[in-house]
Amino acid sequence: MYRSIKNQAILAEIERRTGLTATLNHYRRTLTTLDNVDDFNPATFHAPCQRIEITPNGKATVIWKDGTSSPEQ
Repeated sequence: MYRSIKNQAILAEIERRTGLTATLNHYRRTLTTLDNVDDFNPATFHAPCQRIEITPNGKATVIWKDGTSSPEQ
């Protein structure tokens, strides 16, 4: 029984980390694509985007300078 619970916890952590990696890769690919088509100015992106928060459960949220946020990814 204990082994099964431990295995479930390990699988849940792997799934959480995989999701987090996918989210961060999504942001990276988007920014790279914009940069490659010369439609990306880091100063412009930095101005409206204050930070990206990652919660302990792996959800990533972009916090904008005006205090609003994007839906969790």
